[in-house]
Amino acid sequence: MSMIDVSNLTFGYEGSPELIFDHVGFQIDSGWKLGFTGRNGRGKTTFLRLLQGEYPYSGTISASVEFEYFPYEVANLSRTGLEVVREIAPEAEDWEIQRELGLLDLAERSLELPFSSLSNGERTKVLLAAMFLRTVTVRLKVRALARTTLLCRVVSFLWRRFSVFFQELPLTWKTLLCFLLYLAAIFAADHLWPFRYWYPLPGAVVNLAVLMGLCWWSAGFGRVRKGTEIIAAGNLNHQIETAHLPADLRGHAEVLNNISDGLAASVNEQMKSERFKAELITNVSHDLKTPLTSIINYVDLLKATDQTDPRAQSYIEVLDRKSLRLKKLTEDLVEASKASTGVLAVNREKIGMAQLLDQALGEYEEKLEEKHLTVVRTVPEGESYVYADGRHLWRVIDNLLSNCAKYALEGTRVYIELVRGKGSVSLSVKNISREALNVPPERLMERFVRGEESRSTEGSGLGLSIARSLTELQGGTFELAVDGDLFKAVVTLPQSS
Repeated sequence: MSMIDVSNLTFGYEGSPELIFDHVGFQIDSGWKLGFTGRNGRGKTTFLRLLQGEYPYSGTISASVEFEYFPYEVANLSRTGLEVVREIAPEAEDWEIQRELGLLDLAERSLELPFSSLSNGERTKVLLAAMFLRTVTVRLKVRALARTTLLCRVVSFLWRRFSVFFQELPLTWKTLLCFLLYLAAIFAADHLWPFRYWYPLPGAVVNLAVLMGLCWWSAGFGRVRKGTEIIAAGNLNHQIETAHLPADLRGHAEVLNNISDGLAASVNEQMKSERFKAELITNVSHDLKTPLTSIINYVDLLKATDQTDPRAQSYIEVLDRKSLRLKKLTEDLVEASKASTGVLAVNREKIGMAQLLDQALGEYEEKLEEKHLTVVRTVPEGESYVYADGRHLWRVIDNLLSNCAKYALEGTRVYIELVRGKGSVSLSVKNISREALNVPPERLMERFVRGEESRSTEGSGLGLSIARSLTELQGGTFELAVDGDLFKAVVTLPQSS
């Protein structure tokens, strides 16, 4: 349907003192069944003539439809009624003309008589028949005949209602209903007139249509499953194509697309937050380095001077110890932020794990002996090579041994085991905690979290977090396990051939 828009329409007949239309404006929907009523001379016919553009006027009349005036003007009244009809509706067939005349209760002989010899009623019926035929022809040209007939509108309305009802059914009931419809179609094709005379062709057509529908549904399901696998693999920007999918699969695909959009937005927001925190830590640590370096330098100068007051000497030792600890904490903060964001350079190469472990144990031998900790070392014969970054791997082992020296119960054993096999090398470190471990393993790997809540030790709570981040940067895994007071850390890296 389209709108007929009339704006500032002004018209009057020449010589008439009054205007028929004076700056008139209104809108008419072409789908309305509209009629003009009123006395003669009020502009009913004039307006129809203006729509056809027969009279000059001021203002605007805009419309996207063509206009026709009924009754049609017949220029040559001597022509027969059939010739008049063919002139108005040239594409009408003879049987269509006879059908329309029969519906209007007009004898066929009227078409053979001159139009001038027909009565006014017969002329009107002939013109009505021509108009009906012309209207049907126009609707056929624009392919709108079906949707403009009453029967088609009723069928379309019922179909839309059934579609809405069918879409709201659960999938199980939809499947059951489709199966019942299939049985009904097969029964009708094999037993009802006139299909039974063509047996078994109608049943084969039904089965072929059902097979095509199942193939269409299977192809759509395969597309949705493949898209789901791509999204599950980490490609959150992937969108499943929903065109030409069955309704249920299309709805499922749209939900998956919305989930991937939400996950992508959430991941981007989390990454943005992580970058912001890393930049904040880096900037704050950088700002602390300058005054901290000055403090350490001045403490070194004070240590080089002679102090007569013994309390001053003890104060200098406290300043030295705390400033060095603050320096270590600042360095750990920077390294933790870089490791967690993955901005550290990783140069992976063939590294001997057993040799690196022996070097680390040699450096920590005195510290472990001071705490009366006995190391029980178990390594396989031969060297265990891993594909890793030597500098980062050294830091991981250093953090684990440092954790033992700080938190292990004095007078106990530290079990260090190296296991090789299945394409990987695992290093496990086990010790008994000095304090009760009432913290879950996942929380122990968070930043600034320690196994003891008193914070009386010199640890920063960043060692395990840094170790995990550095291990993951090298393509390995870092796992923690807590069983009572038993603490166990396992570092697994790819084995180098």
